[in-house]
Amino acid sequence: MAGKTLAIAINCQGSGRLTVQVEPTGLSFPLLCERGKVLPTMNEIHMSHNHNRGALRFTAEPNVTWSFSVGWDPHPPRQQ
Repeated sequence: MAGKTLAIAINCQGSGRLTVQVEPTGLSFPLLCERGKVLPTMNEIHMSHNHNRGALRFTAEPNVTWSFSVGWDPHPPRQQ
């Protein structure tokens, strides 16, 4: 949805890396996860164009567990 902000909340735990790809935007971001700790992360992506389809792709190292929540942020921060 053009002009909207996609909010992605992620928790990860375990030794290793989790990589998140946002399709079809081409954006991706890595998260370093730690053993014995749940690390929360929040990313917001401003969508400047409409897309017919979208997907999140998660790639995690074997010892990493993760969960996520995604939605549209109705009140994203204003860019300065």
